[in-house]
Amino acid sequence: MAVIAGGDAVVSPRDGVAMVMEHRAGRHTLAKLWWLILGLTLLGLVLWQWWLAHQPDRRWQDLWMSRDQQGEWYFQRGEYLKAAQVYHSPDWVAMSLYAAQQFDAAQQRWSRSAWSQADWQNPARQRQRGAQLLFNQANSLAQQEDYPLAADYYQLALQLQPGWLAAEENLSLVQVLGKQPKKAPHQQGEVRLDADEIVFDLDKDEARDQEASESQGEPMSAKEIQALWMRQLQTRPVDFLRLKFRYQVSVDPARNAEPAATQAEPAATQAEPP
Repeated sequence: MAVIAGGDAVVSPRDGVAMVMEHRAGRHTLAKLWWLILGLTLLGLVLWQWWLAHQPDRRWQDLWMSRDQQGEWYFQRGEYLKAAQVYHSPDWVAMSLYAAQQFDAAQQRWSRSAWSQADWQNPARQRQRGAQLLFNQANSLAQQEDYPLAADYYQLALQLQPGWLAAEENLSLVQVLGKQPKKAPHQQGEVRLDADEIVFDLDKDEARDQEASESQGEPMSAKEIQALWMRQLQTRPVDFLRLKFRYQVSVDPARNAEPAATQAEPAATQAEPP
């Protein structure tokens, strides 16, 4: 019971305990309210990002992500044509077109790729950049089964970067494939593998296992060489799988040695997306 003494309220012990409990309950409710607000805010941001990513108008996405970040978002999800539409980097536009099996468009893009000032000022980087662009164009041409022109591009790449093993192997393979009879249009699908199945699902361990099994087997037939070659070309040029085929047996039966070790390869086409 509260009594009045000298103008001040005197609170009984029971009322004091009740006031303390009420104060604590208020603080607990306030803390729960803040956690609820924080959770709803985070959920709202996630939903907002998801909504932006699915909007056809990129002006909303441009508020949050750069063009290359948007391109990477689509590329990592296998939406290569969308990635090609939003990428700012010319090299990654070409890479996306290549992954989408738009090989002619990819080759044209690489043929018009820009050179940085650092490339022009450094002769070694000039050769490296030029060799990589020629190599990527050769891959695109080989995918279109234009083997003679692909061979020319590989040879040009090797003039700029002598001893580049991947280019040497690919050159030998297109020279073999160029001698094979041209397949009818309805037969071409038997060799070409879907990019989604090969490009990103064949990891390095699988590549090493396949390399070991092939190196111990019998000389490969022309059909087997072509199938492996098309699988190899389906990989991204930036992440080219260097499988060591027994192609040299078909090129020259008297040649049994593996290609000699070479100097370092040129850098991959452009940097990885941000």
